[in-house]
Amino acid sequence: MQVPQLYGTLSKSLSHDDSSGFPSACLTPPRTLTARRGAEGAPKALYEDPGRVNSPRRIFGRDEDFTFKTRPQSFELLSQLVALLAVGHVEIASSFVQAGAVRGLCLGLQRHSARKALQRQGLLALACLVHDGGGAAQAIAADAPRVALAAMGTHGASATVQVLSSEVLRLLVEHGEVPLDEAAEAAVRAKRLFPAERRVHMAADRLLSFAVPRSAACIGTLMDASTRDEMAQRSGICSLGHLAKHGGVAWRGAGTVAVNRILRALQHHKGSAVLQATGLWALGRLAERVEPSQGGMQDAARRAKEWHPESALVQRHADDLIGFLQRRDAH
Repeated sequence: MQVPQLYGTLSKSLSHDDSSGFPSACLTPPRTLTARRGAEGAPKALYEDPGRVNSPRRIFGRDEDFTFKTRPQSFELLSQLVALLAVGHVEIASSFVQAGAVRGLCLGLQRHSARKALQRQGLLALACLVHDGGGAAQAIAADAPRVALAAMGTHGASATVQVLSSEVLRLLVEHGEVPLDEAAEAAVRAKRLFPAERRVHMAADRLLSFAVPRSAACIGTLMDASTRDEMAQRSGICSLGHLAKHGGVAWRGAGTVAVNRILRALQHHKGSAVLQATGLWALGRLAERVEPSQGGMQDAARRAKEWHPESALVQRHADDLIGFLQRRDAH
């Protein structure tokens, strides 16, 4: 069966209501659709000439809601087919995007959120269309970041869902409009759920390496715009301190820039014991978990102790920071 004929069969079947049977020939198990090049039938045609796709709109363009919403078997099969055809083929992936496939995928993933196998296929297809078809804008408009985050939360026992969701989020982070804090939290949670699963850790670290530096950069921009505003500086320092929990792999060189911004705030707001204590706390977290360049940290701690001898909070955070840096230097 050639690709246009396969599309025709799928379209005809999907135009029926849910009570009609889906052709058994099209309910091909995943291992068949991804068979080796020598396989018989549709998979062979797909591999030999994937460019023969003539119009994805025959499937995706009939109506706005698409039948992905009502037929889980159809959704799983078509997601698999989309991924198979689109991966590595920019023109085909782009034609799917133009036909509205990204929105259809997101609708189906939302509708059938509890079906693990379906989520795997849908997320894989979505990642292919974003990466190869330039579908990031459509994916963001269709709330794909929330879809991926929901899949990670619902299917915490599936390493594959964690990996694919992380990849979708990473691709979308590059284009903005992703809740960076939530994406970073989801990545860290995935690593905790699968402490020995290397592929989960690799996907999570890739996501963190995009999400954390972008969060830090956004925070830094706000701090740079109001260096004399104590409340703005304290807020930024707190945010940077909390981001430190994601660890050094996620920061990718952004740690030193964050430290320098905190040191600048400490210098500009010498008279605020609260800001000094907050800054020293954040520096301590960065020193422990991110390991940035530590130039100026000990001097800042000693100055804060001199400026605020009556503040127990400043004294405690300064002593903690100095003690940690000295212990590290001793090793």
